[in-house]
Amino acid sequence: MSYNLQLATIEIQRGNAEAALAAAQQEPPGVWQDEAVALARQIGTDRQAADAALKVLTDKYATLVAYQIAEVYALRDDADRMFEWLDRAWQSRDTGIRNLLIDSFFKRYRDTPRFAAFCKKVGLPAPAKSAASSMPAFPPPQTRSAP
Repeated sequence: MSYNLQLATIEIQRGNAEAALAAAQQEPPGVWQDEAVALARQIGTDRQAADAALKVLTDKYATLVAYQIAEVYALRDDADRMFEWLDRAWQSRDTGIRNLLIDSFFKRYRDTPRFAAFCKKVGLPAPAKSAASSMPAFPPPQTRSAP
């Protein structure tokens, strides 16, 4: 993962949509910038931009980055689409699967039976229960107050 993608991820975890998008846009053009922008857009207030960024990622790179597309759906809190893309990642032997248990984008799902079943299917251990799992996965999207 590149520096700007990591920085965007940190800002997403902080709930800072503007800083996440700024970091994402600093990523050199290509798949990782498109992933970073798609992730950053999910926590902003512009749903059309979030949908469009996800569409760019899936249209251009569906066969290359199924795991990363699953991350975006996890961030969107769309479990069905997330698992659909995780299945695609597993079928294509996407190496991102090895990060599933430590990937912060999947945190909200770690205590679910469906996530445990997927881990078992791909040969990963069942996710460990921890005090951290009771904490929110990400802050809510930013909202803008009227001036």
